[in-house]
Amino acid sequence: MTTRLFFGLVNGNLGAYKVYISEITHKKHHPQVFSYISLSVSLGTVFGPAIGGFLSNPIDLYPTLFSHAPQQVVQLLQYFPFLLPNLVISGIQLCSFVLAYFYLEESNQSVLKTKSDGYIPLSTSEVASTNDTPSSNKVSKRIVLIEDEEQENRVDSGDGSSTLLKESQPIKQLITPAKATPASKTQSKESFILSLKDNPLVACLLYAIIGFTNIAFAECMPLLMVLNSSSGGLDFNQKQIGILSSITGFMMILFQLFFCARIMRYYGLRNTMKYCSIVLTFIGQLYPFVNRLISHPVILWSALIVLNVVRFAAIQTSFSTSNVMLNNSVLPQNRGKLNGAAQSMVALARSIAPLLGIVFALTATINSFPFNIHFIFFVLTGTHLFCYLLARSLTKEINEPRVIGSKQSTNV
Repeated sequence: MTTRLFFGLVNGNLGAYKVYISEITHKKHHPQVFSYISLSVSLGTVFGPAIGGFLSNPIDLYPTLFSHAPQQVVQLLQYFPFLLPNLVISGIQLCSFVLAYFYLEESNQSVLKTKSDGYIPLSTSEVASTNDTPSSNKVSKRIVLIEDEEQENRVDSGDGSSTLLKESQPIKQLITPAKATPASKTQSKESFILSLKDNPLVACLLYAIIGFTNIAFAECMPLLMVLNSSSGGLDFNQKQIGILSSITGFMMILFQLFFCARIMRYYGLRNTMKYCSIVLTFIGQLYPFVNRLISHPVILWSALIVLNVVRFAAIQTSFSTSNVMLNNSVLPQNRGKLNGAAQSMVALARSIAPLLGIVFALTATINSFPFNIHFIFFVLTGTHLFCYLLARSLTKEINEPRVIGSKQSTNV
């Protein structure tokens, strides 16, 4: 428990990672690069269990390999049978630290301005004329990128000049809808609806709910598989569950490499979220009925693979979409705060989600409709329907990054 708590305390890198990606890539590439986050999850589900399975308790698994190892090493691995996979994981984390510390370039505009001694050229030609040495080209290119973003974030002041918003807004203002003016009930209602649409709070809620349903499903699905067939389960063993998970993970890698970003670009973020919510709503209701195919193993496995691939494709596409939505819903200087708030919300949701596994076990013992294996899937269906309604509350402006003067709510 202490280790898990520590992992949670130092898990702020994901929010910073998503902000960094949005700052160093062009907006047209955001669907592709954010789909790589979900891709990394799929890779983890494939290679993570393999690392743990092949390296745990190595003395018993590979007696010949360790027959000539020093006695101190053998005793250490016998006393700590899970030490080796943890060392490998720690080594991967160390490599990540080294790469990030020494090779990641700064993307924060204020820091880059400080490094350039406060001099921000007014045009690309001025940047090129300042210095043509190789050592200055990298800084010059970065300054041009800053200038381009500032031009997008400038707003007309009404006197022929333009001003640039420099200060980031408090997180309370980011996620709180603007108060409606009390001119009339109709005007107040319209003002509230307009402020709610494209509000960062909606994007945070979508991200948190998707995280909740994903963990809840991951808790309940293995229970459904190992449950005896008389109670509606599938009588699966651990090996069969592992094979199904590996097949699904491999298919998800292919989907995220070749299809996820294309879907987001073709339909747009708002429509993609709506369509994925609809798919998840209906696909979840089919799982309890798979039990009826248990006498036909080939059809049963085919149905499970299709259901898993479709569901995981929809849930991972929803994750990628919500990540882009979070960054699009606020100005660039506020993305860090919003992603931090979103990570806190999804962490809270994921801490509650495992309780549905207990509910599933209780309803499975009752086994009286609707309080049987169907109940949890009804709950998940309700959450996906809520996601659909939230997606409908968004306007088309969520498909593009937020800039000053856009039609999105002015309080973000």
